[in-house]
Amino acid sequence: MKYGNIFSLDLGPDYRGRLREIDVETLRQVGELIRNPPPAAADALSRGKKTSASSTWPQAGYEADKAVDGETATRWGAAAEARSAWLEVDLGQPQRVGRAVISELQYPRTRQFAVEVLDGQAWKPLARGTTIGGTKVLDFAPVTARQFRLNILEAVEVPTIEEFGLYPLMKAGLFLEK
Repeated sequence: MKYGNIFSLDLGPDYRGRLREIDVETLRQVGELIRNPPPAAADALSRGKKTSASSTWPQAGYEADKAVDGETATRWGAAAEARSAWLEVDLGQPQRVGRAVISELQYPRTRQFAVEVLDGQAWKPLARGTTIGGTKVLDFAPVTARQFRLNILEAVEVPTIEEFGLYPLMKAGLFLEK
């Protein structure tokens, strides 16, 4: 009511005139979230970190760091002839990562990709997928490492990514670890 919003629940009593126990528990949880809202989501661990790419679009403004600047109005683009490419992020020090969020908003071209972690001298996949086309959220078993990459294995046109965010282990929109 504070902001003029109406919160409506479609809960009715059972044949005895009582609310079901599951509905009561759900109401308790909703009440707790209203009284103690979760903290706002933190910035991506990758935001503003050092980046490199297999190639870059020949025109200025499409450098690798555009994919970790927190702005979906900017983007990294691979070289004009590329139909595969990778984008690497160096977090500066080992960090625990359990989620990647990839934004491929304006030009959905990816047909096969992997999010990978550098393990010693080899890149190991954490998650794989086909199309991104919009914003793709990928949760995986958390790993502690310094270097991660988005490896676009196949694209129908030049790969271009607005954002590549790496986050700590998350559950139901809440950060559990940093």
